[in-house]
Order: sequence, then structure tokens, then C-alpha cells
Amino acid sequence: MDKHLAKWTYWLGVACALISLIIRAFNAVGLYADVFGMNLGHMSFYKASFLLLAVAIATSLTQRAPQTQ
Repeated sequence: MDKHLAKWTYWLGVACALISLIIRAFNAVGLYADVFGMNLGHMSFYKASFLLLAVAIATSLTQRAPQTQ
């Protein structure tokens, strides 16, 4: 289960980061992403990508076998 969680959170985090970059690029050239009359802000995707990537890192660290000396 941890492998699936790490994999899905990683790819969702990367997807959120790409969506954030695309929305920010559209805003830079004057195009605004309006969906059903609501303006999509890039910051929500940006923060979601940090959260999801942090969960992916934490999950992958718990999967490691303990190192013996």
C-alpha cells in the first residue's frame, strides 16, 4: 500500500506543479484561466504540489529497510 501511496502522491504532485506553471505562464501573457466563471489561482496548485511531494517523500522514507551497522 505504501508503494502505491508514494507513487500516486509523487505523480499528483508533479501534475499540480505543471498545472501551476501553466496557469502562471498564461497569467504572465495576459490569459486568465476561467472555469465556470471562477478564476483558477496558481497558488492553490503550487501549495498542493508541495504537500503531495512532501507526503511522497515521507512515505518513501518509511518504506526503507532499517540500516544495520
